[in-house]
Amino acid sequence: MPFKEDDQLNKRNQQTEDTISESDKEIIDMDFLSGRMLYQDVLNFWSTVMIKTRMLEKASSDGEKQEHLNELSPIPRYEQGYRDAGEKDAKISYIIKLSDPEQIKKYNELVDEFNADLNCIKNEKDNDSLRKYFKRVKEIVEEIK
Repeated sequence: MPFKEDDQLNKRNQQTEDTISESDKEIIDMDFLSGRMLYQDVLNFWSTVMIKTRMLEKASSDGEKQEHLNELSPIPRYEQGYRDAGEKDAKISYIIKLSDPEQIKKYNELVDEFNADLNCIKNEKDNDSLRKYFKRVKEIVEEIK
């Protein structure tokens, strides 16, 4: 008798480019069942900002701070981030279908604002702005209907 994990692995392996696995669907559904309007996985696109914020707080010199800041790059918009992460079209479509269009718009506007400010943040070594952006994105992503 096969193990349950083997069955789950077989289901995942049967996934094609045009489908979403049941396990992926269940994980995504659970995130939205709590009343969230965006898929929380989107916070992964901001992980470098969060990490660099902490590293900047511990940096002992301007040169060290600048090194951390130089590693920051623009954040992708909601749908594009999933594409950049290599997610399949079916999974992206499912995430978008469950996501609130107005919340996506708020998220994308914040991303655009962050990306427009990024060079200024780097030049001014503005860790406070990084913290504020990360706080704002968390508020948008974690907002409940």
